[in-house]
Amino acid sequence: MNKLLEFLREQREALEFSQEYMADMMNVSSRKISRWERGLSEMKFSEVIAYSQYLDISLERVFAVYANQEALKYPVAEITFLVYSNDAFAQIMSEALRMGLDEIIVKQTNKY
Repeated sequence: MNKLLEFLREQREALEFSQEYMADMMNVSSRKISRWERGLSEMKFSEVIAYSQYLDISLERVFAVYANQEALKYPVAEITFLVYSNDAFAQIMSEALRMGLDEIIVKQTNKY
């Protein structure tokens, strides 16, 4: 997710939001924001969604940045997200359908 994290950091900096400001908005520590941005800690997809929303970045743009990174590694782009809420799932599905994705595979798990 390095390209995505780099993109999110650049967008935060373009808006002149500090890591402390983002930490306050997301109710996490500024250390956590720093670790995400440096790739030292993984973000849950729900955190990516929240972070993006505070920066006014659409899910379509998040998917595009993430998919472009993945497309460099694999001939067929497949993106897997762990979704922890029905609202987040609905938002992802809505955005995927709006983007016209040809195939969407949904797998449900009880693992958290």
